[in-house]
Amino acid sequence: MAFLLVVMVDGELVSTNDMLFEDVYRCNQFAKAIERGESGPDKQSYIWQKDISAYCLPKMVRENTFLFK
Repeated sequence: MAFLLVVMVDGELVSTNDMLFEDVYRCNQFAKAIERGESGPDKQSYIWQKDISAYCLPKMVRENTFLFK
């Protein structure tokens, strides 16, 4: 099982099916950073980006599929 990072901008899907992570927590870190507009690991934006959402979905993949760590 892997976790697919899904990114929507103004209701339009902008992510691809190869944005797969082996760990749901790592995937969620990216989703949170995208939604908040973070510019670095210790730098958080104070305003959520408008009309941008990101989340992770579990997905079954083949054994040799490339996964981000």
